[in-house]
Amino acid sequence: MAMFNPAIAGADGGKLQKIKRNKAIVKYSGDNRSGKVMINVAKKYMVTIEGTNVDKEDLMHYAETINYKGLKAF
Repeated sequence: MAMFNPAIAGADGGKLQKIKRNKAIVKYSGDNRSGKVMINVAKKYMVTIEGTNVDKEDLMHYAETINYKGLKAF
């Protein structure tokens, strides 16, 4: 989970942010409309959302709709 360090995330072109209180790294290229969102849930799970020919807002919206509390319960 060291990749969620801001220096490491930024070196690979990602941006560290929170999604529903979970640390996430967001990488998006507007040139080819592709991106990836990696969310660390309860320091146990890694949820990854990837898309091509998609807007960044759509990726983020999908990331917001996941039931992270349900994952934490396992």
